Amino acid sequence: MLKNSHVFRGCYPVAVLAAACIGVGAMTSTAQASLILMDGNALFDTSLPGSSAGTSGGASVFRPNSAQSANYLSQQSWHFRIDGVHNKQYMFASNHGNFTQSGMFSSLGTMNWTGLAGGLLNAELQIALADGAELNQAVLTQTMSITNTSQSAFTISLFHYADINAGGASVFNTAQSLTSELMSFSSPGTNTFVHWEGVGADAHDYRAHNSLFNDLVGPNAFNLGSPVSPLSDIDATGAYQWNLTIDPGETVSIKSIISANIAIPAPGAIGLAMVAGLFGHYGGGGRRRRY
Repeated sequence: MLKNSHVFRGCYPVAVLAAACIGVGAMTSTAQASLILMDGNALFDTSLPGSSAGTSGGASVFRPNSAQSANYLSQQSWHFRIDGVHNKQYMFASNHGNFTQSGMFSSLGTMNWTGLAGGLLNAELQIALADGAELNQAVLTQTMSITNTSQSAFTISLFHYADINAGGASVFNTAQSLTSELMSFSSPGTNTFVHWEGVGADAHDYRAHNSLFNDLVGPNAFNLGSPVSPLSDIDATGAYQWNLTIDPGETVSIKSIISANIAIPAPGAIGLAMVAGLFGHYGGGGRRRRY
């Protein structure tokens, strides 16, 4: 698919979005495929891939300052693979299971799937957008919750993939690991960056577009390689992987945090962290939440 393409891309800025671009009929036809979140100056607009087994991901727009054209996240997708059930990864898609969503035009949206993998699991993706204290700052927190609806425990691998464009630039980015759970993407010479934390992740990876995504949607089981050497002058993409064993009836949650021009952790940012749903993690919470 074309990078930075999106059904709502030509309808910004936010101030005129609802009035000028979205009629009742349009909301009805797009609600199951696209979710738009707004908070202060920040905007996040994401669409799901159309097929769980396809090779096209969902387009996204993440603008910490919606009055400007800089898009820090042009594509993202979530993938899963159950040990002993799947021999490849599948995407959370609009055609997979019974899909519903809520929260359009708010700062907190939710996507739900029931009856996935032949009725083995339900999934909920909660997405929270928080505007930053300064212009061009914002935090995007995504929490994926998996419920085992089967009669037996299973081990599932979850992946969050993203095409990161620090400062809105799709080329000449630098990608590196700061810790095993924290990656940094920067645009040299612009003082813009993205920090991306996969809380409790078992592995991570970053490569030039579109190598990682092709492996994730390929015909074989794939695991991330956790590189340590920085990459420069690339169209940067990244991914995190979590491996979870879930008992029958149990729900397990993981968290992925993408911040534009805010360091993770950022001194003095605890107020923003609470708004963005980070407080439980930085306050000493467990590696993964279980309900």
